[in-house]
Amino acid sequence: MTLRFPLLAGLAVVISACASAGGTSRLKGCALTKTDSVYLKGGAVYRDCAVDQRVQAVDRSIHPDFRPDVSMSFRDACYSAEIEFVVDESGTPDVEDARVVHSNSPAFASAAIQAIARWRYRPAMLNGAAVRQITTEKVGMGAVVVAVPAGQTPRPPVRPPIC
Repeated sequence: MTLRFPLLAGLAVVISACASAGGTSRLKGCALTKTDSVYLKGGAVYRDCAVDQRVQAVDRSIHPDFRPDVSMSFRDACYSAEIEFVVDESGTPDVEDARVVHSNSPAFASAAIQAIARWRYRPAMLNGAAVRQITTEKVGMGAVVVAVPAGQTPRPPVRPPIC
């Protein structure tokens, strides 16, 4: 009976060491990159893998104010942008240093950033405190050009673009 207690205590130490090692290896793969340094001017900032609770969108009701260039020869088009930015401790997007990760239209990406600036989030949490987190949003829109004879009411397109 006295042999079991030291064995169990030793086993508990090994289990807790393994559990804590897993946490540190998770954070090693979550380090900030050189391109993230632009976000540090507002204070400490974290990637989503380094926080206990990630930012969560609360209100994305504002849509990009974007008008496609209809002078181009197209009937329909899809626009997309992937934007990286920081959500601060109050849940407000800080888009001053937002980065366009990918977009097929610089004008649409700019409109997407302006819309994101008005979105609201639940801030990221780390050890019970709200923190600044780098996050990414994908925004898309399909546009259809419809020719309407003068004096007639426009009707929705038969088939919207598949984006």
